[in-house]
Amino acid sequence: MGKSLTPGPPLTPGDEFCKCEPPTGWENIKAVAAALGTAAVGAAAQFGVTLATGRVWDISTIAIGGLVGWLVHQAAGRHRSVLIGAVAAGATALACGAGYGLLWLPSLHRAAVAQAVGWFYLPMVALGGFVAYRLAGPITSSESL
Repeated sequence: MGKSLTPGPPLTPGDEFCKCEPPTGWENIKAVAAALGTAAVGAAAQFGVTLATGRVWDISTIAIGGLVGWLVHQAAGRHRSVLIGAVAAGATALACGAGYGLLWLPSLHRAAVAQAVGWFYLPMVALGGFVAYRLAGPITSSESL
């Protein structure tokens, strides 16, 4: 019974984080920089995996899309917008295209790497871009919680 029942000083309103707010200009710049850096890392990773295994793995496009989408979302201060989602999807396509393009370097001409990919690779790149867009793009009101 020695404790007072007063709750203390009144609460003051402060800045609250709302992921529904659009990112600021600086956050957009950081997101684009993160997208370009992640695209370079994703291209190098896909190139390395292809050299190590001797074939192009289609499923790697989804992993690249997930990595790019998550990092771009974090770089944008966890804010979402159509621009940030489009940047993430574009960076995914750039990473997959550059990773495949590195296979055509003249120094690898004699390497035992299957440079040809099937038409299934393009829908997989689109799926990786969709994953990146969903991770960094706008969120609908029914999903916000």
